[in-house]
Amino acid sequence: MLIDDDDDLRRQFANAMLSFAGHEQCLNKLIGSGYLADLQKMFRDRFWIIRKTSVIAVIKVIQCKKYLSKVLESGYLIDFQNMFDDEDEEVREAAVEAIEALVSNGTNECRRKMMDFGYMVDLQSMLFDDYSDVRKVAQRALEAFSQKKSS
Repeated sequence: MLIDDDDDLRRQFANAMLSFAGHEQCLNKLIGSGYLADLQKMFRDRFWIIRKTSVIAVIKVIQCKKYLSKVLESGYLIDFQNMFDDEDEEVREAAVEAIEALVSNGTNECRRKMMDFGYMVDLQSMLFDDYSDVRKVAQRALEAFSQKKSS
C-alpha cells in the first residue's frame, strides 16, 4: 500500500485510518493487522497533509488508552520528536498535539520515558515556533507535564 506512487490513494488511506481510529472495534482489527506500522511509515510521506492526517489518526489511538503501550513501544516518540522540525507548521502542530495526548493519557512511567527522550526541552523550544498554534499546543503540553498524575 505505502509503496504506491498514487498520492491520492495514499491520502485516502490516511483518511480511512483516521476514520477507523475513532472506533475501538475497528482499532482492534487495524492494530491486529499491522496498520499502525503503516500509519507510522506515512509520517515520512512527501506530502504534508498525509503526514498530518497520519499523526492525527495516531492521536486517536493514544486517546483510546488501550493501545497507548503500542505507541510507546513502536518508536513513535522518536518520530514525533523528528516532526518538531517539519517544514510544515500543521505537521509540527499535530506532532506536539500527539505529545500532549501522550502526556494527558499516559501514566507517570510514560511521562518519565518522554522526559528521558528530552521532550521537556523540545516543548520549551516549541514555545518559540513561528506558528502561533504550535506555540499554544506546546504550552498546553507543558502544562499537562506539570500536572501530577496518580498511577
